[in-house]
Amino acid sequence: MPVVTRHRRKTQSQRAAIMRERNDETACPAVKSITKVGNQLRLVVVRYLIDRPLRFNELLEAARGVDPRSLSRVLKFLASEGIVRRDVLSTQPFAVQYSLTEKGRQLQPVVEALRAWGERWLMPQEVVVNNPSTPLYQT
Repeated sequence: MPVVTRHRRKTQSQRAAIMRERNDETACPAVKSITKVGNQLRLVVVRYLIDRPLRFNELLEAARGVDPRSLSRVLKFLASEGIVRRDVLSTQPFAVQYSLTEKGRQLQPVVEALRAWGERWLMPQEVVVNNPSTPLYQT
């Protein structure tokens, strides 16, 4: 009589890891880019750092209503991806400044396109304060 072996069902995390591997192999560059910076808070951080380097509390204030832990996690992720640079200004008192790397600066046209799209489709016309012919960000 043959021995019947039963295959164990894969857990949710095992199935998710398999799907990530498949997606990494087949995803187009746009999809891969979205997975790196397509999160709402990541884009908000990049948007504010385009203007100028900021310290943690300045970013926290600019991105109103964001949990400090979430902001910290996003900054660590963006730094690990080479999008954000973290510079320790002093140790007593501890002060850190965040700025965009060259890789992060390359996202400026993307953020600008999102701003223009938002002005066109999400904002009432009388609320838009930027003239579409003038750039939002100064370099």
